[in-house]
Amino acid sequence: MLTFEERQAFYQTSQLHLKDNPQWRLFKIQLEDGIWKTINNQIRDEEQLRKILIEYSPINVFSSCSAWLNPLKIEHPSYKYADALFLYNDVFIDMDNKDKQLFNDTVNWFSNTDRFELRRGVDSGNGFHQYYQDNKKIIERDPIKRYKLVQKEREELAEYLRDSELDVDFEMTRDLTRISRVVGTLNDGTEPCTLLYDPRMGVGSERLIADEGKQIHRRILEGMREPDQARPSTFNYWYWNYIDTYVEGTKLKDKRGKLCGRYCIFIKKDKSLVDITKFINKLKFLQNLYKLPEFYIFETWNTYEAICPEAHQYKRVLKILKQIKSKNYNSFQKYHHYWIRTSNILDINKSVVDDKPRFIDRLDSEFEGNFFSKPHYNYLISFLEKIGKKPKKTKNLLMGNDHNITKTTFSKIPTTQNGHR
Repeated sequence: MLTFEERQAFYQTSQLHLKDNPQWRLFKIQLEDGIWKTINNQIRDEEQLRKILIEYSPINVFSSCSAWLNPLKIEHPSYKYADALFLYNDVFIDMDNKDKQLFNDTVNWFSNTDRFELRRGVDSGNGFHQYYQDNKKIIERDPIKRYKLVQKEREELAEYLRDSELDVDFEMTRDLTRISRVVGTLNDGTEPCTLLYDPRMGVGSERLIADEGKQIHRRILEGMREPDQARPSTFNYWYWNYIDTYVEGTKLKDKRGKLCGRYCIFIKKDKSLVDITKFINKLKFLQNLYKLPEFYIFETWNTYEAICPEAHQYKRVLKILKQIKSKNYNSFQKYHHYWIRTSNILDINKSVVDDKPRFIDRLDSEFEGNFFSKPHYNYLISFLEKIGKKPKKTKNLLMGNDHNITKTTFSKIPTTQNGHR
């Protein structure tokens, strides 16, 4: 199982694909300690869900296969289905193993009728999922009666599936309250759940194959990846060490759910936009404007980066990043986290893909600052010996613990092959 920090890093860039009308779905996550948590928000898009995944770093993420006008009322014991207001149900087919022939046979079985249309094929991490749209319209205004009518239809379908001898879990199809994995999340914190086929998004391939003169077969998994190649081929696992902008050991949120943690300032600018002289001048401007202490300056093959070890509130850091138009502004605003790499990038064979950021210098300031992050400060002063400088004797209080350094290392990040992340 990936560590908490590795899962956080995975969810920052994972390819999330929600079911249709996610605002009408119930979402549940399972944490590493086994506790299940219902997301008490109506999720409307992938980025809204991503923020929650990065915060909690769950090992499993599910959403309901049925749509409800009030999905948060489904699990409340004092409400009936009339209050949840059942809308419709996606036909869910669950296969407990990665049998390509079973996947294709199931597609063929459904293709013998015009009633069901395959909308999505999914690799769940340890099996396959299929989602079909039922084109039979059930016109019933009463939500309770509508629920019962659809329930009857699914029970009949489950019986047909059982008689078909297809090795699928037909009980999953029968249950209208069933939940299934969200595409782009992890299966028990290990294997990713990935999208195989979605005609509306142009994902995967679909073609008709003639069989005894009749075009009845829709082969979806033609040339599909082997089970051990669970992620899309355009992604690789690359490894590196990194340090998080969040100061571990400070309280992330207060009782009202507002952010109250502390963050160091990480600034990132493309070399195509600024040279080193202009970058340093911008940092000096920030020091004078916000009375900031020293910055530690690094460079990579395409960026200049700077870290200030002083700890600030989230809104102040966001304001500073916006002022200098830092490349990581949007990412920090969305996820309340940002990572700066501290090592080489290695591919799965441990070959170096990119060198680690090179330390340039410490940009001193007339301001001493107030509260420094202990892990960030200890990490940064380790570079001073290389340039013949000594750490400043500071009276600043140090906060946080060493988890920023010791726990957030060697993370697996899905990274495109078409260049550096």
